[in-house]
Amino acid sequence: MSPATWAEFAVGRGDELGLSGRRPKMRSLRSSSALACNVFELWRGRDLMPLGTALGLRGHFIELHFERKCPHGLNSEPPNLDLVLYPSEGSPVGIESKFTEPYGSRPARPPLKAKYFDRNVRRWEEVGLPRCQLLAESLGKAVVFCRLDAGQLLKHILGLAWPHRNSASIRLLDIWFDGGGAEADEYRGELRRFSDALDPEVEFSQRTYQETFQALREFPEPAPGYLSYLETRYFAGQ
Repeated sequence: MSPATWAEFAVGRGDELGLSGRRPKMRSLRSSSALACNVFELWRGRDLMPLGTALGLRGHFIELHFERKCPHGLNSEPPNLDLVLYPSEGSPVGIESKFTEPYGSRPARPPLKAKYFDRNVRRWEEVGLPRCQLLAESLGKAVVFCRLDAGQLLKHILGLAWPHRNSASIRLLDIWFDGGGAEADEYRGELRRFSDALDPEVEFSQRTYQETFQALREFPEPAPGYLSYLETRYFAGQ
């Protein structure tokens, strides 16, 4: 891990590095942050065209950063985006990484916390996203997701939209590990249902890590051994 990446994880909310004295979360074999770091970190400071292409994203990207906080208009600390890609022009792309989170027994996700609706403020509608506002108000009530953390994604959308207030598109990508089977199919279906409920100003997309890895194999490696390491650790037999 480069010093720049270490510094970004050090200020994140998740205590991924164990700076509190607890066991670092990134040491877990199930860590989605470790997966994201292993896949993306070596592209830092290099030509990002192969990475953007592998992720199915348009644009000429020039920077990537981990654990980015996007101000969302509340007094509380905003959630961290796992990764943000910055293009030479236009809107950045927020990326949320999921590894094992969608799998196993999952009860219905709860509604968003009341602070997002204090004093009847319509936070998503204020930034030009009335459909997102309706979805936020309906989560855990009329609209239920079990495997997809739709509330987290809506918070990220709010954070990406807030600095620009109706003046730019909002770009968010959910990259996830396809474990196969019915649970992966359910997650894919919930992603599709979530996307269909959003405003057209939100460019929401999804990509599996497997699709990304296969696409990256068509380009030169950012460092020797990169692809073989990923294949051995995450994508054996693919």
